[in-house]
Amino acid sequence: MDENNDHIERRIEKFSLTVQMEPPSPPPPPGFVSPFKILEEWLSYISAEKPEKPIADVQFCLDDLEGRNTLSVYGINRYDVDKDVIAYRDDFKPTHRFFPLPKDEYEHLSQQQLRERVLHELKEFMKTEKFKSSFMGQSESARINFSDASTHKLK
Repeated sequence: MDENNDHIERRIEKFSLTVQMEPPSPPPPPGFVSPFKILEEWLSYISAEKPEKPIADVQFCLDDLEGRNTLSVYGINRYDVDKDVIAYRDDFKPTHRFFPLPKDEYEHLSQQQLRERVLHELKEFMKTEKFKSSFMGQSESARINFSDASTHKLK
């Protein structure tokens, strides 16, 4: 309320926004075995792939799939469909989207230790020329999503 006036000015605006998202990719089949032995090998392979279009956001997800901690990668782009509709699409579908973390290296870790180690390994890989020159290094952002829906921004 203005002291010089005895009225209150209010403005009410109506706003609606629709966000469209693709359903997530199905998990790997039961008994899935990765051809990669270590995380860096998988990351190197993924970073060498060439998406058909630039990728704005690289998202890694760490989930427990069938009792195995598994990393997956998605290349997400945003599209303004019209003034009230935004769509997010997975425009990068790599040949080897999933990487089950080797049990002998990660199984004994607590959830906190597991997250810290994976974050550290991803950040170390992001310092390499292989990452910097890849589509992932050229993306606007990179993040990791954990199974409890928490997210950590990597760049």
